[in-house]
Amino acid sequence: MSAKQGGYLMRKRRNKIISVALSATLAFGVFTALPMSVNAVVSTASEVSAEAIPKHELYKSYTYGGYKYRIVGQKSNGRFNAWIESYYGKSASVNVPASVGDCDMVGIDNNCFSFNRTLKTIIVPEGITEIGSSAFLGCTALTSVSLPSTLTKINYWAFKNCTSLSTLSIPSSIVSIGDNAFDNCLWYTNQSNGIVYAGKVAYKYKGKLADNSSVTIKSGTVSIADYAFTDQKLTSVTLPSSLVSIGEQAFSYTNLKTVTIPKSVSSMGYNPFAYCSQLSSITVQSGNTNFYVQNDLLIAKNHMYSVTKDITDPDAPSTESRSYTSFAPYGSVVISLPSASTLKTVTIPETVKAIGNYAFAGSKIEKLTLNSGLESILTSAFSGCTNLSSVSFSDSIISICDSSFEKCTSLKNLKFGKNLEFISYYAFYNCQNLQSVTIGENVKAICCDSFGNCNALVINGKIGSTAETFAKKYGYKFNSSETTRLKGDVDNNGIINVVDATDIQKYVANLTDENGNKFIDVNNAEDVYVADVNGDGIINVVDATLIQKYIARLVESL
Repeated sequence: MSAKQGGYLMRKRRNKIISVALSATLAFGVFTALPMSVNAVVSTASEVSAEAIPKHELYKSYTYGGYKYRIVGQKSNGRFNAWIESYYGKSASVNVPASVGDCDMVGIDNNCFSFNRTLKTIIVPEGITEIGSSAFLGCTALTSVSLPSTLTKINYWAFKNCTSLSTLSIPSSIVSIGDNAFDNCLWYTNQSNGIVYAGKVAYKYKGKLADNSSVTIKSGTVSIADYAFTDQKLTSVTLPSSLVSIGEQAFSYTNLKTVTIPKSVSSMGYNPFAYCSQLSSITVQSGNTNFYVQNDLLIAKNHMYSVTKDITDPDAPSTESRSYTSFAPYGSVVISLPSASTLKTVTIPETVKAIGNYAFAGSKIEKLTLNSGLESILTSAFSGCTNLSSVSFSDSIISICDSSFEKCTSLKNLKFGKNLEFISYYAFYNCQNLQSVTIGENVKAICCDSFGNCNALVINGKIGSTAETFAKKYGYKFNSSETTRLKGDVDNNGIINVVDATDIQKYVANLTDENGNKFIDVNNAEDVYVADVNGDGIINVVDATLIQKYIARLVESL
């Protein structure tokens, strides 16, 4: 694994774990996830005896027979559906109950059995349709798992580090497997080199392909898992007519030159072709009603995406958990621009609502115009676009998400739209030549490292705004975008001279004029702005000295 990929994968893991709501989920139909714990309203678990069958109610949690489970829905016949949240029993051999009273189990939740060092064998009953993320993570004693014919989805890290798991029969009903679901699992270790198929999923290519290799995905395959062919020496791939879903970055860092998407494909994860430096074009077969290509852009129709409306703590370090309030409407989303596209100037079509994760990452575009209908720029959308020097932001944009313009080293001056509310972590990190940004008054949160390593940055905004607060807190120079007064013009006569420096000195000495008024009104935001010459949030003799240096032409500007 290359160093760049290793760093990227760590970032990806962080984003996946702590920022799921911020990233678009580009899937529907048979791939729509069943309710998970983050989506349900959960009450305090109702403790019951081993003999008593609980009387179930919607969205409550219960304990019974060594399990804690959560009611997620009710059927038309009155019975309930539930997800198993955790197992607190001590048995080495577990037969998961298919039902408790009038409640049927339909899913095993995230981390349900994780790090259970006692569990050796488990039978998952018929009726279970989904196994959550990290459900059996680190179950190192687990040797055998029986999965039901009703199971359709296994989420990321589900059996990761199950180092003893050798007996595992994947049912043909499986149509979706998450990233590294079987990483460091004995079952996977025992598989032969080549494409490892699990159910109807092309899970991963095991081993290393030779230079200039071609791959044909076998007929009947329904989905290609996340990262299935990442970093392989792959120059061409033939996708079957049975294919419905292509996973997140399934072909990232490969040598693909062209790709044809079958008309059967209805779902894609975040840019399956990210960082494919030789990929010049993507074609969608005629008859595909879910995707199309316009000006080299691969665009998904009627997909879900996230628009961040709030953040609980914009100052929290990026390594810490944080909560978001988002909504996910349906709309068109840009999935990919091939990295080797010759396009230098890109205008996003008016129909597009979001730029998807990694959509333009590593591309050679130089000028970008964002359309009036665009609402959200998602994680790493333009990361590493080192030639990008001009971006025209529309007023419709609400959120700019994690690392969206990271390492866009040619950017110099930016003006955001007036309806922007949120600038996320690392959004413009390492944009080392960024000189100025103009931020509107509707911005509610700018995360602590949004402009990290942009050392020459000047922030322009309204006095008293989030932009000014952010600039002063993190040591960026701030200029008012609304006042006509000059920095240093303390007496507001349109001239910067020694009188202004003297007024600051009188203010510091707590002197007043003949009417008893202080020389600077600290309750007037404009007065504070022009007097705080160095923008450090404090009016003192340093500011008076800067004015004197300016008058003496020792500094060029204030």
